[in-house]
This record gives sequence, structure tokens and C-alpha cells, in this order.
Amino acid sequence: MEAARVEDIRVKWEENWKHFPERHEQLRITELIKSCAIHSQFENLPFLFPRFLCALSFVYRELQKPRLNFTEVLFPRVTDAIKFLNDKDNYPCHSMNMTDVVAMVPGRIYSGCVDDTNTIAFSQFSSAFVMTHPFPDVSKKPCPTTCELRSILLQHKIIYQHEDCCCDGEMCALLVFTQTTSLTPLIMKTIDLSKETMVALPTTSTPKPTGIRRRATATTPAYNFIFGRR
Repeated sequence: MEAARVEDIRVKWEENWKHFPERHEQLRITELIKSCAIHSQFENLPFLFPRFLCALSFVYRELQKPRLNFTEVLFPRVTDAIKFLNDKDNYPCHSMNMTDVVAMVPGRIYSGCVDDTNTIAFSQFSSAFVMTHPFPDVSKKPCPTTCELRSILLQHKIIYQHEDCCCDGEMCALLVFTQTTSLTPLIMKTIDLSKETMVALPTTSTPKPTGIRRRATATTPAYNFIFGRR
């Protein structure tokens, strides 16, 4: 009954978006949620888009806060979201035996692949998506006195672990990376990209070089801007 109710809400929500898109703008429904919930938009996402973010947004919880806005329409049941998280097809790097890495800042989703078998390789953020999303802006979060590690368990399994540390820099981001073999648990970290082993990301929609640096001597190839608003 609950699954049918949620699906009915999702269908009506999709129809409402088709006929009254301005209503979605007023509600500030993010582009990630619309892309995940509306089948036609989901099917048109680029191959390299980290689709697992749809399910992660459904199960993600900030400490002592409700679920992310409008994510209840994404899946009828928690078990469906977990199944989605464990589907290899939703991880573009997995088919290449690499780890998916995603960095999220307000209005931007950066993604790339890390080769865990080649420690001297330079693994770059190869894709930049100009897209609003419901994940928190970590630059606005108060700093904890010490790093906090939260583990989220669903159906007796750890779905993700979030290492929440203070970030008082200019390039604060929520970083997500996957497991090479088991996919989950996803690992999430609050980091300052300018202070980590990562090249600073662009703050505008104009493509600039960026990446994940494995060696200090590596050069930075430009990433491909492949999706989103300009």
C-alpha cells in the first residue's frame, strides 16, 4: 500500500512538472531530484553521470535533521533505494574497475574515476555537471570540535559512512567515493579541496583544469564539461 501511494505521488508530481514547471521552481525542487524522479530526464542523463546519487539522496540524513527535500518521491521503499545503490550500472567507473569519486558544492556536481591499481596515475574529475542538488552546503555548517564519523545502517548493513570534519576554507565540498568491489558502504567526507591532495575546482560554469592528484609532479589535464546549464 505504501509503495502504491508513493508511486501515485510521483506520477502526479511528474505530471505537475510537465504542465506547471513554474510551480517546481517556486518550491525550489532541485535539478538532481527532477532528473532522478522524472523518467524521461533520467534516461537522458549522460553515461558518466553518477546515478547512484539518486538513491544516496533518498537515504542520506544529516544529524538531527529530516530527510532531504522532495526525495520521498524517488523510491517507493527503502529496499528499492538499497537495490539501486547495489546496482553496478549506476556507477560509471565500476565497469572500468575503478572507483567513482564525486565532489558536490552548491550548484555543481563533479565526478571522476580513480584507478586503485595504479598508484602513480593521475585521476581527474573528468565531468562537471552544472546542477542544483539537495545535499548540504558544507561551507555553511558549524565546525565540530573534532571529526565525527557517522555510520548509517539499513537492513543490518552499513550503507554509507560520513566523516564530518571542520572546513573553514574557500573550497569546502562534500566528497563521496565508492568501494571498488562491493560498491557500498559509500564513504563521505567533508573536505576543503584547496587543502587536500586535489586541484582547486572552478567556481563558475566556465571549464577550467581540475582533478585528483596522486603525485605532486603530475600535470593537470582539463576535464570535459558535458552536462548542465551554461
